[in-house]
Amino acid sequence: MFIACAILLPLLTANIRDYGRILCPMHIPIMICGAVCGWQWGMAAGLISPILRSVLFTMPVMYPTAVSMSVELAVYGAVIGIMLRILGGRAERLAAIYISLVTSMILGRGALVVARFAMYGMFGTPYSWELFMTEAVLSAIPAVVLQFAVIPPIVYALGGYSRRRRG
Repeated sequence: MFIACAILLPLLTANIRDYGRILCPMHIPIMICGAVCGWQWGMAAGLISPILRSVLFTMPVMYPTAVSMSVELAVYGAVIGIMLRILGGRAERLAAIYISLVTSMILGRGALVVARFAMYGMFGTPYSWELFMTEAVLSAIPAVVLQFAVIPPIVYALGGYSRRRRG
C-alpha cells in the first residue's frame, strides 16, 4: 500500500514539474511506512518505489534521479523506524515522532548527497556543494513544512512502530 501511494502521489503534481521537486510527494508514504511497519519495510519501500515509478512512468529519470532517490528514501524509511524503536516504540508521544522525523530527514539528505557525489563522480561530472544546497535543501523547504504537518499526525493516529505490538 505504501509503495502504491509513493508511486501514485506524484501524479497529483505531474502537470507542474517543479511542484513534485518542491513538495517531494514520494517521501511522505515512505516515512509513514518506516514509522508504522518498521525500519525493514520502510527501507524496502524506499528502495523499490523510485525505481518502480521510473520503470512505469519514466519519471523520475532512472539515472541519476531515481537511483539516488532510492538511496535517499531507503534511508528515510529505515531511520524513522529505527529511531522510533530506539525511543522505546512510544510513537504515542509526538516528541518521539518529531525527533525520528528530523533525524530521518537529515540522514536521508546526507545519503542523497553521498549518492549524487558518487554517481556524478563516476562520469566526471562535477556535483558541487552549491548544487546540493539548491536542489536538496533550499528547494525542499516547502516539502519539509508539508512533511512536518502531515506525517506526525498520521503516525500518531496509527500508533507508529511499537515493540508492544511486535512482541
